[in-house]
Parts: sequence; structure tokens; C-alpha cells
Amino acid sequence: LLPTFGGATLSLFFMAEFLVSDYFAGSGGAADDATDCTAAVQAALNAAKAAHGGSVVFPRGICRVNSDVSVEFSGKEGHLRLCGSAGDSAIRITGSHFNALYLAATDLITLENFVVLGDLGRNYDACNSVIYLSHGRVNVRNMQFYGLGCNGATAGSGILSLSSCVAEVSNTHFDGCMAPSSGVLNLLDSHGAIVRNTEFFD
Repeated sequence: LLPTFGGATLSLFFMAEFLVSDYFAGSGGAADDATDCTAAVQAALNAAKAAHGGSVVFPRGICRVNSDVSVEFSGKEGHLRLCGSAGDSAIRITGSHFNALYLAATDLITLENFVVLGDLGRNYDACNSVIYLSHGRVNVRNMQFYGLGCNGATAGSGILSLSSCVAEVSNTHFDGCMAPSSGVLNLLDSHGAIVRNTEFFD
């Protein structure tokens, strides 16, 4: 069966895949929790944009993201999906960020089946949002967020910020995340939201 979103059937099984690991050779990346994978992640996002959508797949292991990565489509076109490999994938947000991961202006953005980790020893990982998803429809499911901090105080700040969209967050876990001036999960100008089976722990 195809999954549904707001009563509509999603066609997920015929999307082009862009493996972050395919871009390691050109950028020197490795999912070893030590090497910066920012360039590889950005290259995979750029390739998905050029194809008007697709799945960006993180490899098994931990990819460090030391600088902001972003992609903004020219209009509400396509479906951009970020996912892990067999439940063993994670990204670690390191360094100083504004929005560590910014995705906008697609018809549908899906995040599923990977872990987002904070930088050990840092109080804050972003000064606006750790992950900022904007416009269209947003589906966040089977995600885990650990040890992340955001010190942004603007309306759009948060660990996970969902802006100007119809959003669904399900089967997602936040643990040890701090956003004292904004909120861990921020729904900004939402056109409708469903949050279910989602846990928040100090």
C-alpha cells in the first residue's frame, strides 16, 4: 500500500535516489562521525533539485554537518525526501549554524528514518533553527532528535521549525533538546498540523 498524507496517496516508490555516499569521493566525506560531510550533503540536495525532486539518502553511520546546507526550489514542484539507510543513519550538527538544514518551496518535503545529533560539548547548535522546513506540505516521521540546542529568539526559531505549510509529525522523539526562547517544535504560520505519537524529554 502507498502511504497517505491528508487523504492523498503519495507516490514514493519511483523517486530518483541520490546517495550522500556517492558524493564522498569528490568532497572527502565519510560517515565516521569525524569527517565533515557538508559538501556531500549539499551536492546530493543540489542533484535532487536539478531532478525536480527525489530521495536524498544518508548512509549508515554518522555524517557530520559543519556548515549550513540548504535547497530552495523555484516553485512548488516535486517531492524532496531525506531518509536514512535501514535505520542506522545519523547526522551530527557541528560548528555554528543559522539554519543547519533549510529546505523550502517544494510540493512535499519528507524527513524519515534517521537521527539528528547535537555537537557534544556545545550548548547551542544553531542561532535560528536546527532544521527549517518551509512551504507546501511537510511530513516528519520516524525521526529522533538528541542533544540539540537553539538559542534563536525569532518567530521561526526552534529545533524543528515548520513554516507556512501543512505539517504532519509522527512517531518522532526529542530528547535533551533545548530551545529556551522559541520551542523545540515550532509551527509558524501553519496551514494545518497533526502531531501524533511524538515524545519530548529533557
